[in-house]
Amino acid sequence: MIFRGLDKYSQGRLKSIDCLRGLAAFGVLLEHSLTRGNFTSIDHNLFLALSHLALLGALGVPLFFVLSGFCIHLSWLKKNSIKHETRFDYFSFWKRRLWRLYPTYFIVTCMSAGLMLIVSLFHLHYFTALYPEPKVRWVFYDFLAHVTMLHGFIPQFDKGLGNPVFWTLAREEYLYAIYPLLLIFRNRLRWRILIPALFILSIGTHEVGAIALSNRPHWFDLVSSSVLVVWNKWAVGAYGADCYQKVRPWHRLSSNVWMFLLWAVTFAITKHFHFVFGSIVSSSFLFFTLISFCVRLEEKGRWPEWRIIHIFSKLGIFSYSLYLTHYLVINICGKFLKTSETMWFLGSSILLIAISIVFARIFFHFFEAPFMRSFNLGTEYSSEEVVLFSSGRSP
Repeated sequence: MIFRGLDKYSQGRLKSIDCLRGLAAFGVLLEHSLTRGNFTSIDHNLFLALSHLALLGALGVPLFFVLSGFCIHLSWLKKNSIKHETRFDYFSFWKRRLWRLYPTYFIVTCMSAGLMLIVSLFHLHYFTALYPEPKVRWVFYDFLAHVTMLHGFIPQFDKGLGNPVFWTLAREEYLYAIYPLLLIFRNRLRWRILIPALFILSIGTHEVGAIALSNRPHWFDLVSSSVLVVWNKWAVGAYGADCYQKVRPWHRLSSNVWMFLLWAVTFAITKHFHFVFGSIVSSSFLFFTLISFCVRLEEKGRWPEWRIIHIFSKLGIFSYSLYLTHYLVINICGKFLKTSETMWFLGSSILLIAISIVFARIFFHFFEAPFMRSFNLGTEYSSEEVVLFSSGRSP
């Protein structure tokens, strides 16, 4: 029922990419619904199981960054192949990105700020604990930072406004800004040089930040999730788009299932032992391999038509709306579903997931879809459609 009417937005799109977006979106939604409120008070064994499930959901963050690089670069490649141009039109690029992304974002930003103002006036400090007094004034400052997309430079506001998932949207905007640099480096350097260089940049930024900001954890959180750290994931996705468009040849192991499993095991081990270099590299190539496998499977006409695949593909179409609104829904509705009883906690989590999806579908219809239609973007892949969920952590 809630997926009815979405077919008109899926024409000309890669079903595999929509499915991956929907799967990642659902995973992060699952994580946020399971780790809310009094999560730690439930049965210990179930707590451990849900913790591991939540960790899997958090992997949607690096997946969406790789997907973003793939989709934005694929759109540019397709546009240039049609118009036989190689020039990058920066004004046109930003015009389309902002029109597609910003109006919907602005609406949810106002919703978030309105909620923060209400809870500040009623002294509900659970929502506004990060703000000093006077809280109303600081909510206004936070709102201005988010409206101007500058919250990614301010530790106090980076995951603020009652909707911390906005941090990834700020990073996405900054990645748009430096996309021309990636194109320049791509044209002047080989990918085999560029990608390792970006990995070194990511790891170096992380390690320097860890040393220099050891006494400033909020600043380190901002630096460790900055554009310089996540740029390698975007670049890996862009490289995949080059291969998909036959600009570069696929490596024979790029879509190998055994390589995917190898990267998955490597990521699990390096993440467990807090080996930053290994987790950054393995998470990027883990999802590059997954995306490569899926798009090549669809390219060969072998993409499965299972019902569950269709469901996640439909979910992927309005995943941007789900990204923008799900945390607010969970935050508000979750306050009425507090419990330490294990089975009721699971049931309420499922209910929160359902409410979040239904609300996002309605929101998509009224506030996102009109902007897709007005610019004929329903059949074009753009990176802002690649929703960046966040768990507040970055591998």
